[in-house]
Amino acid sequence: MDSAIRARLEAAGYTYLGQENKGRYCHGMVTLCTDLPAMRFLREEYLLRIFFNAKVRKGHAFTYSELKPMTGAKSAESASRLYAQLHWLAGRQILLRGYSLHCPVCDLDVWYDLASVGEFTTCQGCRSAIQLPLEAAFSFRLNQLFIEGMKQGAATVLLTALRLYESSPAAFVWQSGVRAKKHGQETEIDLVALCGERLVVAECKDNFEDDTALHDQLRRTTDVARDIDATEFIFASLREGELEAIQALRGIEALTRWSRALLLRGESSV
Repeated sequence: MDSAIRARLEAAGYTYLGQENKGRYCHGMVTLCTDLPAMRFLREEYLLRIFFNAKVRKGHAFTYSELKPMTGAKSAESASRLYAQLHWLAGRQILLRGYSLHCPVCDLDVWYDLASVGEFTTCQGCRSAIQLPLEAAFSFRLNQLFIEGMKQGAATVLLTALRLYESSPAAFVWQSGVRAKKHGQETEIDLVALCGERLVVAECKDNFEDDTALHDQLRRTTDVARDIDATEFIFASLREGELEAIQALRGIEALTRWSRALLLRGESSV
């Protein structure tokens, strides 16, 4: 964890407990892509449709011709951009290329990473040798790190971090999934960022419901933001909506004058 962010927490009486899984997934995803600016592809609506597809999140593999209809890209221009983006994602190993093979001995259908496939491949079930069919087509599966990260809401965290980075690229430090404890109460903070002189705390949800759990999480996170004298508190979501709708959740009080809602949907240029 960045020492400056940790120092602000400890000065306010908090004990740093480490990172939750979502935080580690977020930083791992950025490492895979090289840096935070490289995550701009998450702004593309048609790529989000792939990442949020239920079968993709379960690890199913799809050919390019099967992925394309998921995105809604219909024009020649958007199809060309989609092709280039998917090519880049495959090059970064975010989309893994391989083959879906059927074993004629045990009848098992399994997807095999390209690196593990030769003319003959060992069945993951009965261990028989499977010869690669002449007509076998490449299919793509989402990297398991991205699968786990997307399941836990990494998209909104990373898009929020990216927006903050762009406001202060020369002096930006961030940490996601921070676990901190004070007076026996543990709080998980989705995102803490130093943007030059600004200290920003953010609660990030891909989607959210009108429920007590969200109300309690907002209360605890805004308490941390006040305790560490944050410059700004942000509630970020991919769900369409307005700040007034967030403030109305189960009667939650106004999030104070230094709070705002960051609605990330619709940033795509396609």
